[in-house]
Amino acid sequence: MLKTKRQLLTKELLEQIYAEVETRVEAKFRTRIEQLEREVEERKEEARVWKARYFKEQERSCKLQGQLSLAFKEIKELKEVVQKQKTQIIELKKIVHRRTTEASNAKPEEAEKTKKRSRGRQNGANTLTPCLLNKVGGFG
Repeated sequence: MLKTKRQLLTKELLEQIYAEVETRVEAKFRTRIEQLEREVEERKEEARVWKARYFKEQERSCKLQGQLSLAFKEIKELKEVVQKQKTQIIELKKIVHRRTTEASNAKPEEAEKTKKRSRGRQNGANTLTPCLLNKVGGFG
């Protein structure tokens, strides 16, 4: 009977020890679990914030991509305008700097008229009138 009492005492003591250990371990892990749950909630909030930032940046990126596309189109159009203007400038320089003479620009009929000048009395020239000729002794 002693042995059975001892066994009972040891059994009861072991059960109490196990219960106490179980309670302490449970409390320790419960605290750790609660801490991890709080961290999970914090990480979820951070993830939500970063997701919002990501989508905001995506929208901004799309907007800038559209603006960049328009800028490239405008640059292309302006380059075409510049090329056309360069071509026009080259053509105008050819026209301005072309070696020409006045005779080549004039019509052949006009050239003949300008070459033949009358050699007689010119209008407005200082000539002696018959009255002056009498005084000088030309007429008599």
